[in-house]
Amino acid sequence: MPDLLDPGEACRVRFDGDDIVTTCRRGEITAELIRDLNAAKLAIMDPGIWGVRPGAILPDRLLAAPADSPEVARAMYEIVTPDDKLLQPGRLCACYERPGLVLWLVAEGHMTELFRDQINEWLRIIVGGGLLLRQRPAE
Repeated sequence: MPDLLDPGEACRVRFDGDDIVTTCRRGEITAELIRDLNAAKLAIMDPGIWGVRPGAILPDRLLAAPADSPEVARAMYEIVTPDDKLLQPGRLCACYERPGLVLWLVAEGHMTELFRDQINEWLRIIVGGGLLLRQRPAE
């Protein structure tokens, strides 16, 4: 199977209808974290709290994205250590939200810094650029 990512890419994001699909390079993020993130994101995406803006188009590569676009909102990942005590026991991720910011905390050792930096850049384009919008308040 051919490699879907260019050299130096840890991840790439695309829209597939209303779904957001992330292609990950092996070794950049663990399967266990992917499972936890998918479960946590279902709680946010399935009830219709967030949705892809109709007609939204993503660039093919991060290099094709303008770096100076104004941000509508912010979303980002941060890697935390067990000493931070920010994750529930047995959990590899947690989502914290406040107006204008969605912060995903992930357990150290389950995501590389390169992956975090690249996925944060994708989130700047997607959330900051208004391609993914809050459709109704969280309950």
